[in-house]
Amino acid sequence: MTADVLSTLYKAVDAVNMTLAEANRIPKAPDTVLLGADSAVESVALINLIVEAEIALEQDHGRSVNLGEARAPEGGEHPFRTLGSMASYIAARLGQAA
Repeated sequence: MTADVLSTLYKAVDAVNMTLAEANRIPKAPDTVLLGADSAVESVALINLIVEAEIALEQDHGRSVNLGEARAPEGGEHPFRTLGSMASYIAARLGQAA
C-alpha cells in the first residue's frame, strides 16, 4: 500500500512543482526532506503539497484523508519529515479506514 500512496504523492508533487521555479521544485524521492532544518521545501510549497495530496488521494484511492491532523509523536519525528514517512503515515491511515 505504501508504494501506491507514494505514487499518489508523486502526482501531488508534480502539481506543486508546476507552480514553483525550477530551483525550488520538490524532488520525487522517498528520502526528500519536507520538514526540518535540512529541508529545502518552503512552507507554502509544503502546504500546497498537503492540499494536492488530499485531492490526489481522493481521486486515486477513493477516500478522504485529512492530513492537517498529522502530529509528531512525543519525542519522535513528524510523519511528514520525508515523502517516504508521509507515504507510510497515509498508508496506515488508509488501512485504518478500510
